[in-house]
Amino acid sequence: MGFCSEFTVYNGEELVYVLEGQVQYHLEDGDFELSPGDSIHIDSHRKHQLKNIGPVEAVIISIGTLPLFNS
Repeated sequence: MGFCSEFTVYNGEELVYVLEGQVQYHLEDGDFELSPGDSIHIDSHRKHQLKNIGPVEAVIISIGTLPLFNS
């Protein structure tokens, strides 16, 4: 067990792909445990938290979008 993020909310989207270890995404409607090869795509306006739940360091690829520029 290790890292646990703060709960966060922002406008955008988030995609996480797990390379190594096990993580848990806590969303408003439940918990989702991810292992190597698993991924999750969420609307980031939903309250969410990421947690390492395995006995080893987790390695993930995380891609997020933020509304940085006005159209």
